[in-house]
Amino acid sequence: MMDNELCGLMALSRIPGIGNVLLKQLISYTGSAASALSASSGSLAKIPGIGPFFARAVVEHRAGKLAEAMAEIERAGKENASLLHYLQPEYPSRLKKIPDAPPVIYLNGNFSFENPRILAIVGTRQASNYGKLAIESFISELKPYKPVIVS
Repeated sequence: MMDNELCGLMALSRIPGIGNVLLKQLISYTGSAASALSASSGSLAKIPGIGPFFARAVVEHRAGKLAEAMAEIERAGKENASLLHYLQPEYPSRLKKIPDAPPVIYLNGNFSFENPRILAIVGTRQASNYGKLAIESFISELKPYKPVIVS
């Protein structure tokens, strides 16, 4: 069974111009991602920071982005990835404090976000062979410290 709020969050996050801050603004004023997606352009336009331009974007793109979100959730399931959204109690408390934190994060493996050692790794999707070897070496050196690695 698909989580409607997760699906709605993922759909909203795909709408052009709706970043993490505006997405949270929409949800704050409408009560849920599903409500934001089903709201009229006129009511969305009244939300501070949204206005008529982003309200139209939500209305014009909601159906297509909802289909994309559902496909992405299915794909994540096939890859054994868990999806966690910022409204869930398990969402990392330290991440919730960041105003533009991602509304949805992908998880793979067993770990605790409350681990004192968390390392974020940011890179390219098309890493060179050297880059791949360098990061593998770097990570193997960190294993004794048992960090949670976030990519």
